[in-house]
Amino acid sequence: MNLEIECIINGELDENAYLCYYKNQRDAFIVDPGCGYKKILNRISELNLQIKYILLTHAHYDHIMGVNAICKKYSPTTYISFDDKELLEDPKKNYSYMNSKEEYIVSQSTTFEKREILHILDEEIITIPTPGHTKGGTCYYIKNKNVLFCGDTLFFHGFGRYDLYSGNLSELYNSINNEIFNLPNNTISLPGHGDKTTIDEEKKFNPIHYYDKKYDI
Repeated sequence: MNLEIECIINGELDENAYLCYYKNQRDAFIVDPGCGYKKILNRISELNLQIKYILLTHAHYDHIMGVNAICKKYSPTTYISFDDKELLEDPKKNYSYMNSKEEYIVSQSTTFEKREILHILDEEIITIPTPGHTKGGTCYYIKNKNVLFCGDTLFFHGFGRYDLYSGNLSELYNSINNEIFNLPNNTISLPGHGDKTTIDEEKKFNPIHYYDKKYDI
């Protein structure tokens, strides 16, 4: 069955939320519903979908601020790594206290440990631990669809910052080189900001390669 993946760019940081569903079925899941949640809710309504699951790659405010509104309307299960739960529940650690008009927390979530398989709709989604941008950063890999939701770990010819709470350059370097770059070269990588890319493209051109020399990782 073909999985439709629709990117909804939202908020002042142009964060990518990914709405995932099958044609002619109502049940759906969404990855990283961020600040522009009215835009996201409108699109869900237009498609007449029912959100059953929310997957969070990490807990920075621009990726989570649609969670409560979606939960209020659809009562989905919200998944996040156990290691990022503290950010989800702390406005200082998720940076909503600095960057939005409210101190934002998500009080209800379902956590997973490292490298679990989530059964979401008709998909098996592998959670790949990718600390570095945050300590609980996670990529979601759908092997049979050849798709990776990589949040702010990996971008098109770039990678996430590591100078915020719980970020770490060495961990980020290892996550990209030893986890993400071990996936098949033709895997489509869907980042939290910017354009989609492939593993092959980033193995060739991503500047993360130079950081082991620059910073002696």
